[in-house]
Amino acid sequence: MNKKKSPNRSAVIDISSNYVGMTISQIQKNEISVLESLQYPISLIHDVYDTGNISFENMRALLDILTKFSEPIDMYGVGKVRLISYSVMREAKNSAFVSDQIRVQNNLSLEVLDTNREKAYVFNEVIEALKKAAVKGKTLLAFVGNGSIGLVVYDGEQIIQSQEVHIGASKLYDMLSGLKRDEEKYFMIVEEFVNSLLSALSLCDDVEQVVLSGTRLPEICELLEISKASAIAEIDFAKIKELYDSIKNKSPQNLSVKFDIHEEDASVLHSALFIYMCIINLCKIKTVYASPSSTIPDAITKQLLFPKEKSNFMDFVRSSAISCAKRMAEKFGYNPDNSGIVYDAASKVFDSMRKIHGLDKSNKAILEIASILYACPALCNLEKTPAAIFDFIKNIDAFGMTKAEMLKIAFVASSSIGYYPFEQIPEYRGLSQMEQLTVTKLAAIFRLSISLGLSRQRKLGNIKVSLKNNTLTLRATAKSSTGLEKWAFAEHSDFFKAVFGVSPELVINNI
Repeated sequence: MNKKKSPNRSAVIDISSNYVGMTISQIQKNEISVLESLQYPISLIHDVYDTGNISFENMRALLDILTKFSEPIDMYGVGKVRLISYSVMREAKNSAFVSDQIRVQNNLSLEVLDTNREKAYVFNEVIEALKKAAVKGKTLLAFVGNGSIGLVVYDGEQIIQSQEVHIGASKLYDMLSGLKRDEEKYFMIVEEFVNSLLSALSLCDDVEQVVLSGTRLPEICELLEISKASAIAEIDFAKIKELYDSIKNKSPQNLSVKFDIHEEDASVLHSALFIYMCIINLCKIKTVYASPSSTIPDAITKQLLFPKEKSNFMDFVRSSAISCAKRMAEKFGYNPDNSGIVYDAASKVFDSMRKIHGLDKSNKAILEIASILYACPALCNLEKTPAAIFDFIKNIDAFGMTKAEMLKIAFVASSSIGYYPFEQIPEYRGLSQMEQLTVTKLAAIFRLSISLGLSRQRKLGNIKVSLKNNTLTLRATAKSSTGLEKWAFAEHSDFFKAVFGVSPELVINNI
């Protein structure tokens, strides 16, 4: 008999490269406790690397595992269920078919996390742990997943830099599987390969400590006699180096016997430790922390059981993405004064028009980042075609921003150069009607806003925006001639009115 579903109980199911796991949790007295945790091994990653697809055999095994999970979900009366996956589903060519079969056979909706959003979940948890532990100073946060590595610099207040390497522990093992273990100096070849991937990164400079997180970190922590439940724990550098030295020349077979784990787990753990040590050595410091309990399922559980956590998380992503965008923009001649007027106007117009455009705060972040990029003369100028600006921006790796969000930023920012018809861009035709409408709304707000900063001299100040009787009034003060701004505002007003049915009006008081 099915138990009555409780909104205070959640189940997070995650499909990883080598296992499918589920954690059932509940909230009592404002605290989260785990009721049951299950994990079944399944090797999906080799299918994807060998053929590009998840095999029918493994797909059926996956569906069987998900079916097994339905019993404890019913038994505990779980009211909130979320099914997620990572790089293995992002890279599988037949992921849409697998997702469809999960929907049909198991009545579950699969969410494949974007790689940037995936790491944002973990880094948010790590930063919270650092704050509680009062760990201060410039810190490199390193996440090693099965399919990629995420690195960010946290200055004690916010994330200021972010980079990603598209290779993780499982990928590294598969890529180097042709390298014979008995080959002379095997570990030196692997070290050299990993260092070649990481050495070009500038994030390791001047950091005071490193905090490790990732898929295989809990097992490594157990070997170092650190509790897997630790939110933050200092690692004895001598101990982790000793562990590394003791296994670097060992085969997966030997490690499997030594640690009593599956051979495939041993090989991936071996690769993960190689990557962690290369990161530590590149930083040239010995102050190392681990955050083994900072996991994506735990972060999502928190959001399911404490709805406010989702809003807090999105605020974290937004502020971090803006901070990283500003740091990156400095390479392209970013001028905060030029950005300020556009950023301020776009933000205020967005807020004033909220009841009409109906967009959430994530779309406001898209406007704000586009405003920052617009203030880069080396990036957004009349010498570059809108297509060139679009192609460059869409490939920027901005912290926490999904590929879909970066695509929107590229559309909005490139619209600053003339009246660019989005229909000419193949990516635009691939958007849904709702996504196309969102891009159009954001572009209309952005074009109106950049007209106030077209001279790049910040002539206007004290911008105030109000909406009344289908008229949007922007009031500002000025100390010099604003003929260019008035002309540009009039030019973009027609497009704004065509999108929203609202007439923009610019009122400037000379002082």
